[in-house]
Amino acid sequence: MSLSKDVLLKLQEMGEKISDKSKLSADDELLIKNTFSELLEKGHSYNVEDIESWLDYDESWNNKTTKIRITNMSHYVQQRHWQRPKKIHIISDEGCGCD
Repeated sequence: MSLSKDVLLKLQEMGEKISDKSKLSADDELLIKNTFSELLEKGHSYNVEDIESWLDYDESWNNKTTKIRITNMSHYVQQRHWQRPKKIHIISDEGCGCD
């Protein structure tokens, strides 16, 4: 699976907001987690290996520790998203013609 255009755009936006890519701040980490969470909540998917490849391809991410941290966060957020119980939607009986 390769990253979709929407995922790539969101990753690029995220990268533009991080000023020091050699050392992530707590705010940077929150931004990264929120970015991956938002992608998943909007129905987008990503493969963690593709995130790792994107970080390797994008030359602005040149610190190995930072790239590993982002890859780990993407995996963590993805696992939490998949393990979250699905919401049950209750459908009203009104107007269904079930009499």
